[in-house]
Amino acid sequence: MKEEEAKVFFAHTQCQRFAPNHVCIITPERPGCCGCLYQTYQEKINEGKDEYLSQFEKGECLDPARGEYSGVNNAVTARSNGKHSRYFLHSMFGFPHASCGCFGVIAFYLKGVNGIAIVDRKFEGRIFGTTAAALRKRTGGGEQQEGYLGISVDYLKSPKFLKADGGWSRVAWISSSLKEQVSEVIPEDIRGKIATEAEAATVPKLKEHLKKVGHPLIK
Repeated sequence: MKEEEAKVFFAHTQCQRFAPNHVCIITPERPGCCGCLYQTYQEKINEGKDEYLSQFEKGECLDPARGEYSGVNNAVTARSNGKHSRYFLHSMFGFPHASCGCFGVIAFYLKGVNGIAIVDRKFEGRIFGTTAAALRKRTGGGEQQEGYLGISVDYLKSPKFLKADGGWSRVAWISSSLKEQVSEVIPEDIRGKIATEAEAATVPKLKEHLKKVGHPLIK
């Protein structure tokens, strides 16, 4: 199912126990931060056993690229203690989806190459002057952090993955474990051009790699 075909989306607030203002929005093409799928929440709604879960009319699509819906904005406003009023489901800029702490993947903006890096939250070592542990702290807490996004591995497989930001063509770097895990969904023309820690762990090295392989970011 695509978002355009669904009448309702889901909102989950269980993580407000440690991220007080967090609201997780789940659609057919955007799994929860923890990786739970739309179908799973549909089953939970039918069972009626999850007090933190609710469904709502998705409303009008205000921006098909960024994934902004009037129903999502209303749901977030009502459930975030007034902290958030807008979510872009498929962009890390402007009003990105907030991140709790259950995410398995961190996507973050690399200004030095105007691209996106994606790292497994358990990644060890330093990359681009930081660590996965530091990125987790910067990304989580239920806040909207422009340029930082906590997501699930399954969202990397979505046709709408960061659609407004350029999708996979905007990705400059990915940790090798993740690249191997989702290799089949990375477009073939970009797969070999995205660096891992084997090719680069600093911005200068990454720039060299992107130029060498002719990554779209160079253009």
